[in-house]
Amino acid sequence: MRILAVCLAWMASPFWETKPPQDWSEDQLRQMLTDSPWARPEGFLASAEPMKLAEAEWRRRHIAKRLDAPETADVDYQEFVRANPGKHVILAVRVDAQMDFSLAEEIRQMEKGCTLRSGKNKVKLVGHFPPNSSDPYLRLVFPRVELGKNLRLELYLPGITRPYRDLEFYTKEMTFRGRLEY
Repeated sequence: MRILAVCLAWMASPFWETKPPQDWSEDQLRQMLTDSPWARPEGFLASAEPMKLAEAEWRRRHIAKRLDAPETADVDYQEFVRANPGKHVILAVRVDAQMDFSLAEEIRQMEKGCTLRSGKNKVKLVGHFPPNSSDPYLRLVFPRVELGKNLRLELYLPGITRPYRDLEFYTKEMTFRGRLEY
């Protein structure tokens, strides 16, 4: 009876808890990046460890398929992450590569219009990394806050038809290997 309970508990565990990223199917990898506790169709929490693993696996597979694919993500972004471990919440939003980030007014509106809320905390965007040839994501950087029951991101994304977006992530779902990850 005890073995049956353990087997059922193991079977109920999500794939990201039971298999390493290299063993995920294409559908599982896509699900992780678009519909998981750390991801919504509009974007994902790039600062969360499971998303770092998923993104690294996506990049590994993408490079294997395309010889002209860049081997690493944006160098400035990677250096920022290495220099500031655990200090920020980073949201990655896939945007059109043609989006013009040179329009100062649009960038100012994005900087003013993007906020992160959790519990009684509300913080503004502190930086961003625009998409480029080696990284298709706009990366929005917020200060790390103590979490309430949810993490809500109110966004203004420049250069798109409906620029305002709201994303919500639920704290109780964001555990990975026994730790809260965001």
